[in-house]
Parts: sequence; C-alpha cells; structure tokens
Amino acid sequence: MGSYRCECDAGFIGSDCQVYRSGFECTTTGPNSCRNGGFCSAEKNNNTCVCPPMFQGLYCEKDVDECSTSNPCENGGTCVNTEGGFVCLCTAAFEGSFCQHNDPCVSMPCLNGRCIGDPATGNFTCACDHGYTGIHCDQDIDECSEWGEALCYNGATCVNIAGSYACECPAGVTGASCDTLMEMCDPNPCQNKGICVDRLNHFECSCAEGFTGPTCGEKCPEGERCSCSANGCLNGGQCRNNGCECPTGFTGEYCEKKLSPCEMTKCPFGQICVENNKTKAVSCECPAGFTGFDCQREVDECSTNPCQHGGTCSDKLNDYHCSCPSGYSGKNCEKIVDHCATNPCLNNGLCINAARGSICHCTPAFFGEKCQFKRKPCSRSRCDNGATCRPTADFRNYTCECKPGFEGKFCEFDINECKDQPCKNGGTCYNTHGSYSCICPEGYTGKNCMENIDDCAKNPCLNNGTCIDELANFRCVCQPGFTGRTCGVDIDDCASNPCLNGATCVDGINRYECLCRRGFSGRDCHVNDDDCRPGLCLNGGRCIDAVDDYICECVRGYTGQNCQIHVDLDKFNETDKLERSLCALSGCDSKAGDGKCDSECNFYACGFDNGDCSARGEPFAKCNAASYCAHVCNNEACLFDGFDCVPTTPRCPPQVADYCRSHYADGICDNQCDLPGCAFDGGDCDTKKPTTLSGDISIVVLTTPQQFVKHVGMFLLTLSQKLRASVRIKSDEDGPLVFHWNGRPSPKRIALPKDQRLSVQFGGEIRLKRSVSNVGVLVWIEVDVSGCHGDCFSDVDTVANYLGAANAKKRQGLNPFLKDLSEMGMPIYEAIARHPDATVAVSNPDGYWAFIIGCFAILIVIATTNLLHYLKVNKCYGQDSIPIIYLDLKGQDWKT
Repeated sequence: MGSYRCECDAGFIGSDCQVYRSGFECTTTGPNSCRNGGFCSAEKNNNTCVCPPMFQGLYCEKDVDECSTSNPCENGGTCVNTEGGFVCLCTAAFEGSFCQHNDPCVSMPCLNGRCIGDPATGNFTCACDHGYTGIHCDQDIDECSEWGEALCYNGATCVNIAGSYACECPAGVTGASCDTLMEMCDPNPCQNKGICVDRLNHFECSCAEGFTGPTCGEKCPEGERCSCSANGCLNGGQCRNNGCECPTGFTGEYCEKKLSPCEMTKCPFGQICVENNKTKAVSCECPAGFTGFDCQREVDECSTNPCQHGGTCSDKLNDYHCSCPSGYSGKNCEKIVDHCATNPCLNNGLCINAARGSICHCTPAFFGEKCQFKRKPCSRSRCDNGATCRPTADFRNYTCECKPGFEGKFCEFDINECKDQPCKNGGTCYNTHGSYSCICPEGYTGKNCMENIDDCAKNPCLNNGTCIDELANFRCVCQPGFTGRTCGVDIDDCASNPCLNGATCVDGINRYECLCRRGFSGRDCHVNDDDCRPGLCLNGGRCIDAVDDYICECVRGYTGQNCQIHVDLDKFNETDKLERSLCALSGCDSKAGDGKCDSECNFYACGFDNGDCSARGEPFAKCNAASYCAHVCNNEACLFDGFDCVPTTPRCPPQVADYCRSHYADGICDNQCDLPGCAFDGGDCDTKKPTTLSGDISIVVLTTPQQFVKHVGMFLLTLSQKLRASVRIKSDEDGPLVFHWNGRPSPKRIALPKDQRLSVQFGGEIRLKRSVSNVGVLVWIEVDVSGCHGDCFSDVDTVANYLGAANAKKRQGLNPFLKDLSEMGMPIYEAIARHPDATVAVSNPDGYWAFIIGCFAILIVIATTNLLHYLKVNKCYGQDSIPIIYLDLKGQDWKT
C-alpha cells in the first residue's frame, strides 16, 4: 500500500532495475543474439542490443505497446496493439491507416446510382443508373421526349415511367418495343395456291398465274393476262401493268427489299445519319468532336469536369485527358492507386491500402514494417534427445515435441517400452535409449516379432516349383519331372531303363526318348523291324528276320546270303564215308564221353569225341553243311571260316607305328592313329553309339596277375583285332571283373590302374612274348560290334565258339591269332559265353596228351587217303573244328 515493486528484465537488478548485470552481453549469434531486427553494439566495453522502435528489452525480445503511450488513431479510431506494430479500427465515415481520411459516401448521397468518393478531398461523384441524371442521380430522364418514336415501332405510343419508358402497341403487333408482328397467315387465307404475306394487322396474297383478288379467289378475265399475278407484289405493293408499285420504305421488283431508316433519311450540313441499334431510331448528328447547327463548333469534352479527385482536364478532339494527383489513376482519376499491388508485405503479411501508402499486418511468426523479421522462440529451447521445438500459436513461447521413447516437458526422460511387453511370439525385449529391441525366435522377424519370415521371398524353388512358406522353413511343390528340396534335380526318366534292345535313353523333362539301334523301332525300341522282303531268299529259301538284317535258310543244295549259289552235295558223300571210317578205325565209339579230348576223334563225323573236345557241345551245330566248306563256311554258323574270306587287316603305317603304340588308348584322340591298322587309336576318337552283344564271356588267361596288368591293353587290342569287334572288360560297382585263377575261380580281385582303359576298338597289331605255367587270370569281357562291317558276330555264344576253335587250332601251330597271345605270354586257356539267365555246368578238361595220338591217327589217314587235299578243301574241319574249353562258373554271381 503506497509502494511499488519492479520486475526487472534479464540482465538488470536493483530496486529500480538500474544496475546492469554482467554476463548478459549480446552476441551476433547464439542464444544472446539480438532479436526482431535489433543489432549488437559495443558500448563502454559492454555489448548491448540496439532495438527497432517497435521492440525493447535486453535482446529486443519485448514488443512495444504503441497504443499504451498515445493513441495514434485519429477521428475517434480505436488503437489495437500488434506484434511489432498497431492497427486502427476506424469509425463510420473515416478510413486510412490512422483513420485520417473522411469517406464522403457514408451518407449515401447518390439516390439512384453508385457513389465514388475521394477520401483526400472529401468530395464524391455519382455514377447514375440508367434512366436517371443529376448530381445526386435524383432526376428521371424522359426517354419518350428525347428519343420519341425511335423507341417504339409500328406506330406504338411511348409512355415515360420512373427510370425507364414503356411502349403501348397498336393492334397486330406486340413486344417491349412493339417490333413483333402478330401471325396473320395462320391459317393461310390465300386461295388457289396463293402465297400469304404477313402484314401489320393484315395480310396480303401473292396469287398464282391466272388468279387475282385479295385472296386470289378470282380468275383473270379470259384473253387477258393478270400483271404481277405469278409472284405477286410484296409489302403492300400495287400490281400494275408495268410491274409492282412499292410503298414508302420498300423497293425491288416485287417490293421485297426493305429500306433502312438511314437510307430514307437525308441529313443536312454534313451531318451523318445514326441508327440506334436497340431502338432502330435514326437521327442526324454532327461528326464526333463537333457540335452546333452546322456542326462547325468543336465540342469541349472538359466542360463536364470529368476528372475526379482534383485531376486536371486537357481537351482533345473528341476526347480529353486527366492528369491525376498522387495516389489516383484511371481515365477520370477515379481509381485509388493500389499500393498493395506490388505485394510489399513479406511472409504472407496482409497489406492494407491507403492514400499515403500501405500498411502490413503481419502473421504471428513475423514482424517489421514489411513483416521481414521472423520470430524465433526456439532459438533458446531446452528440448533434449533430438526433440523438435514447436513455437506456440502466438510465437511467444515454444513446446517440445518428443521423439518416440522419450517424455517430459523437455523430453529429458527415457521411456522403458519393455514394461508393456511389446515383443510377441516369445521374443525377448531389451530397453534401449529412446527405444527398445526385440530378439526374435527362429522363424519370426519385425519390430515386435510379429512377422513370420517369408522363406519363399528369395524364390528358392527352381524350375517353376511352387514355394510354400512354413515356420522357419519352406517346402517346394515341384513341377512334373523335377524333384529335390528345391526342385533342382531333374528326375532321370531313364533310370528304369525303359529303352530295350540296346537303345540309348535320352532323359528329358518329365519324359524320355529312346534312340533305337538300327533294326528296332517303337517308343521303347521294342519292335524288331522286319527286314524280310518278298524275293530276298531265292531257290525256295526261307527268310528269317534278324536285327537290322535277315538270314536266308536255304534248302539242301543251295547256299550264299540269298541262297543264290547251287552246290553239288553228292561229291561230298565219299568224304563223309571216309571220315566215318576213320572214326571207326580209331575206336572213337569206345573213347567217346570219357572226359578226355581224343584228337583222332575230334571231327564232325565223330561228334567231336562226343563233346569231350567241345565241352559236350558242337561248335558247328548251327552249320547245316559241315561236310563242305569251300562255299558254305563263310557265315556266322560256321564261324565265318575263321575270317579266311575277308581281307587281312592292314598294318599301322611304320612312320607313326611307334607313336601310336605309346599313345594307344590314352584317352586323347590322335587323328594320325585313327586308322584300322592302328586300332583306331584304341577307341580314343570313337564317337559312335556302342552296339554291345547281349551277355558276356569269361576267359581264363594263363599268365600272372602282374603280367596281365602290364599287358592288359595289348591283350584287349589283340582280341579286338581278331574278333573284328571292340572288346572291353566288364565292371560292376566294385570295379573291373578281373580275378585270380588257379584251376578254379577265386573271389580275390586283381586291381587295375585307375587310368587303365578297359576297352579297345577293333583293329591293330602289337605283339609281346612270354610263357607262363597253368596259373592264370579270370577276366569277364563284353563285345561291341558297332565298328564291324560285313561278317560280324551276333551273339556271345558264337564268339566263345570262335575262341575255342582258334585255341585248338593254335595247338597244331596253324592259328596265328592265339599264337600272338602265346608269344605275348598271355595264352587263352578257357572261354565260355554266358547270358543273364543262363547257368554253366562244370567241365574239367584233361591235358593235351591225346594230341599226340590224334596226330598219329591223322598221319595214317593222310598216308592212305591223301587227307592233305581233304583238309585244304574242307576248312570247317581243318581250321575251326577244334574243341572249346569252358570254365566252371557254377555259383558265380552275374554282375551287370
């Protein structure tokens, strides 16, 4: 009571805030910088802010209330303080930034018009509505007295009314200006095809030829021509003998053209006829810019004082020019200059136009004369942890908008999100600064472990397989023809061996294709093509279909591939009798079947010692004419006559022979060695599809395992050349089928080098020498006849028969084939053919002691019957009718 207390601004202390407190000096930047357009000035070693007039305070942060010190608004205006300024709310009849201008139009002085006021002078001008005139637009214009008949047509009477006029129309016309004729031709009153012409309150008929009268109801006098009757005179014209006589205002042959008002008006003294477009009235007027009785006096356009707001008028010919005072523009200086047209107020400030200039009313975020200064309440904010400072609506303060994970007035507190257990599906929550993280179990992902990981997102299923997402896993539904976890495995449609008869299976996608050997066809090559055609076999021979071949079974007395050769069989009767007598002489009946091969009984007539020399079989059982050979033996049944009927295989050229021997069957194709004599480089260059005979052959070679491993390539080469086929060692999952042999098979295998080729191709000639005892190697071979042309074996039985016959002939020193193997140190002891569904009986051959007896018996026969000639002619006996030795394989597993 009776005292006061001062609340000091920052930087001042004391009872009257008179003491400056150090540490609050201003800076050019930072929280102590001057605001609202102020600038920092150094004075007495203290930096202080120099503020613009509308702000104050240590940093110019306080707005000056201009309305509190004195009221700047005139004429009773109310002052309203704003940020960085003020606004005057004026009373009626005043306007302007300070309510300094009087509005003369407030009293509405213009009774029938629009008031145009000049606040600077207090004057006004009335722009009268149509039909009124006078300073206050209070005088009605009598249009009827000034324009008369020009306003109303067709003899109508003009009646003046307040602000306008009205036309009273005579009978037959209508409309506001009585310019619309009523319809007088409906219905048509004209007879005899006359044409009706509508007139004011009446009609006229234009008669057809031969008729006349008001309605064309009268015929023309006989012998006279009615003038104008064909088309008639229009618009009230009178028909005369020389044509139509037109009334005033019309012209033309039939009075069809109406003259305009000005065409009927002649103006004196150089005046011009003017037609009113609206009323169609005409008048004679002086040219623009002139007046007077004779139009000789120039009009003074400034006489009506058209320039407003004190503008100066300058007269011109038919025009004038107003020089406007400052703040006004327009033809008559009627427009107040818009100082806001240039948008002087920045930052969306509202411009208020006035005669002396413009005033900017700023938005809360800006201040200054042109709203050029921005308020920055966030420049000294305390918002923490990356929070966003937001100014308040009046830009006097600010609030902190926290980032997720923080709270508090200044976002200074971290929120523990884990207390709400945001991690789902068993995820573990860990609180972090301003957030949290979830450790998800397998199969889940996402911020809160709510998303099942799409294991199909990377398209793991190949070959158009359909991926099915599972928890921490996926499953592929494969297209037909594919399998595997990701459908990446092409199902081998050839795995079931669908192709028969040695065909090659080519795997496809969900399908297979069989490449048949020649002679077979069908989807699975199961059809043996019939190679027999009518007329192939001659002289009554019967055609038997084979694989890509045929065989002619000839009647007795004919031979050849097509039974085309006739043979006199009777000449061999004596030979057969002689051979049977030799069998009797040697006592072969008593020796037959004793388990020993008696050479003197090893003839066709003696049954090959009842099988003792041929493993209880007949090598020439398939040959229908074992007694004559010169023309018959060259076929498979007779073992191709030992290939005596085919050309000798050429030798390897000497210039490349050594190279080809060292590079033989090394897996690399040497083109210079790809010749028949060089054994076609051991098959290194062979790309032909193999044609393997069904079954295989077991061979006992009298050599040591070491010697066999060393020369196995040469062994296969020799067999290949002599059999005219490619020979290879058979293998199973454990390796090549090569075993120890000591009078009987042994389960112990012989290991071959990994780089040893197990097959060779037909052809070639290389020899080594060695001899061994009766200990050997048992090897299983397969025969491929794809490289053979002409005389070729068709089954493994014939191959085994050929090897057995050649082995027996070798004992007589007459077969060079097995002689090569013997000199190599690898003679053949036994050979047997075997099919997948066959078994072989045990057969234990004796030694070769009977060979001496056989030779002695043969010498006796030669001495008595000239057997040498006999043997020369009958090669089936001389070379190939030799016992075949078989290996006992009972109990041996068959491997494919």
